[in-house]
Amino acid sequence: MSGELIDQMVAEAVGIPIVRSLMEAARKGHSCIKARAEGACSLKGNEEWFDGCIGQWDDLLYLQRCWVLESRAVRALKRLIVDVKQIYIGDKGDLTQSQFEAVKKGMASSLFCLSGGPGTGKTHVIAKLVSQYKGKDVMIAAPTGKAAMQIKERVNIEQVGTLHRLLDIKSFSDAVWKRDPIDAGLILIDECSMVDLSLWASLLSRVKVGTRLVLVGDPDQLPPIGVGTFYKEICQWIDPKNRAHLEKCMRSSQLDILALADQVKRGEPIQAKPLEEIEISVWAARFQQGDFRILSCKRGGAYGTEAINRAMQDFFEKRGERTIPIMATESNDEYGISNGELGRLIKGKSSQNSEDVVCFKGLELPIPLSPAFELAYAISVHKSQGSEYNHVALVVPPGSEIFGREVLYTGITRARLSLEIYGQAKTVEMCSLKSCKRLSGTLRKLECLSP
Repeated sequence: MSGELIDQMVAEAVGIPIVRSLMEAARKGHSCIKARAEGACSLKGNEEWFDGCIGQWDDLLYLQRCWVLESRAVRALKRLIVDVKQIYIGDKGDLTQSQFEAVKKGMASSLFCLSGGPGTGKTHVIAKLVSQYKGKDVMIAAPTGKAAMQIKERVNIEQVGTLHRLLDIKSFSDAVWKRDPIDAGLILIDECSMVDLSLWASLLSRVKVGTRLVLVGDPDQLPPIGVGTFYKEICQWIDPKNRAHLEKCMRSSQLDILALADQVKRGEPIQAKPLEEIEISVWAARFQQGDFRILSCKRGGAYGTEAINRAMQDFFEKRGERTIPIMATESNDEYGISNGELGRLIKGKSSQNSEDVVCFKGLELPIPLSPAFELAYAISVHKSQGSEYNHVALVVPPGSEIFGREVLYTGITRARLSLEIYGQAKTVEMCSLKSCKRLSGTLRKLECLSP
């Protein structure tokens, strides 16, 4: 059943036609819409909850669920801003001046936002913050298993995992109702731009007052799959003494790529090769050379990830290739496999009866024991967040413009050494000119709500 049909059925069931528009907006990531509706519960702005299906706050109209989550996240965030003891960090060492200033701010703040693009040294600052804290009660989390693993490779602590594991969330009701506090003195969340409103509400309400919370990310990337752009709004609101933005790229090999990303951020058009120039055989050869990934802005259609993956698989199968790249689409706690983690499907690998096996992080599993997975010659730009590859082919099919320049920026900044962009000139231009802004009352609530 389509989302549009569900929206219509719910609106008819509650007898309020505008509910359909609100539900459609929520599916697109907005926490509210600018509208007025008769019969909506009148809100002053300080309500934690309201009875009824929709609420009216000045010119903003909310579904009850979005109002509750947004208000809870804002209140929980503001209560965490307290005075904490400055931790002395010693000499600058191998840090740049901007990185050193970031570490000093982080060690003086109960709530600290660290932002910056790829290659600016955010992970280096994270490692320095953890080492200077010198406590054992440190937790690091990220929205995806891939992002969490990358942090763990750079920061030598045990407590690193996904946000869902940190919060022990297995369902939406867990995110709403679990209240047990997180026992840590320093909590560091990476890739914050990917975190949606429900996770923010759950996380922030469970951080204890006095805990040092460090939020790391790139606010120019794609917004989360769910509702909101909460991290971006925190970065806009928070006191400059509690925020550091790293700008200088530390990787000389990536300067041309990041210059292209800056063009996109400014809304300037960029060049792309026509989609018709795509050659599967050329991509296959590059794939075999290593650390090459195809990214597409869409899943469906002739140039979406599904079609590209089928074409790549057909090409390799005709040549007898038995190893196929895959991505887990669900987590498996028993085997420590996270949603979004890359692995391999090996055809006829099992020593018992020549059945297919999947391999994640060196662990081989028969298909019946494996978490669900999909082909990963090509992955969506959305799912590529938190990852980087030496060589990237970015495909921008018609329809990608609905994601705005953020999808181009995110796809471009996945590449370390080389990048090729494929798309019709009009589509790429429309992406560059549009920003994927989401409507919310977060900034307004941050100004007016008490903890």
